[in-house]
Amino acid sequence: MTVQVRAHGRPVPADVTVDDAAGTLHAVLRQPLRGLAAGQSVVVYGGDDGDRVLAQATVA
Repeated sequence: MTVQVRAHGRPVPADVTVDDAAGTLHAVLRQPLRGLAAGQSVVVYGGDDGDRVLAQATVA
């Protein structure tokens, strides 16, 4: 799975878990990402080609 934070940013590999009961998504990036700030959107990609949007959340 990969996540993308900036509209023109490069997707980075991540381990993603979702807690439906709490309504939260937790993404652990496998490489550092500079300048990440609360309020930014994070989009999770996956699927066979890695181009399917699986989830979206706001960084807290």
